[in-house]
Amino acid sequence: MRILLVNKFHYNRGGADRHYLELGHLLKQAGHEVRYFSQLPLDGKGEDDLYYVPTVDMSQPRFGKDFMRALLRLWGDRDTKQKVREIIKDFNPQVVHLHNVYHQLSPVIIKYFKDAGIPVVMTVHDFYVVSPNYNLYHRGNNVLVEQSLTKLVFERQIKNSFWVSLVATIIHSRDREFYKLCDRFVSPSEYVAKIVSNIYPEVPIEVMPNFAAPAIATETGDYIFYGGRISQEKGVDILLRVAKLLSSYKFKIAGTGPMFDQLRKEYNLFNVEWLG
Repeated sequence: MRILLVNKFHYNRGGADRHYLELGHLLKQAGHEVRYFSQLPLDGKGEDDLYYVPTVDMSQPRFGKDFMRALLRLWGDRDTKQKVREIIKDFNPQVVHLHNVYHQLSPVIIKYFKDAGIPVVMTVHDFYVVSPNYNLYHRGNNVLVEQSLTKLVFERQIKNSFWVSLVATIIHSRDREFYKLCDRFVSPSEYVAKIVSNIYPEVPIEVMPNFAAPAIATETGDYIFYGGRISQEKGVDILLRVAKLLSSYKFKIAGTGPMFDQLRKEYNLFNVEWLG
């Protein structure tokens, strides 16, 4: 089968990106013909099996070239339209499998592929399909899917910015119409599936837990290990407060993220080893 995998990053930036890349590897091992659609990789070099559009940096949203390019892309810019036409003409996928596409790629591509008669499946890696606050988390508290969009904007739940929250909310309201066009969602858990199904009852959803490559410990001993993104919603600060109390225990933390430098400085503990 010819399968096109689509994700906004073509490198290991986070869990969804790693899943997308390793899934492609497994599909190739199973005998499928796989191509990728993403942004241009960090090193500025494309690969034979990668279709890409220019990269936009939305890590620190601010008005400028990248912001304007992202806005144009959200409504289907020329680069994206031409690339989808190229993919269909050159590869003609039998199924398109989306992962994280919002902001940098835009779900408008769902319509492009559906108009060409190609089935579209999407793995739901977070809650963006149901809320512009894709973690359903803000300032240390969970937030409800059913919260008013006015509350989301005035509480500055996106990037702690009123204007970014407003733009993200407007765009998300439109994007829902594209997500409805998906032929199927794939969810990593029953919990996520239930929330998504309440918003998109017309789209079938399958629960398929995330896979993981076998891990082999290179160091044995008595220690507590955390591996993952160093960000607020992961609760790493809670683990570090525990480490401070349990000074007789060793802790090893592997990963990086937006709170890496802050937490490493704040919890400069002798019993915690930061592995990066």
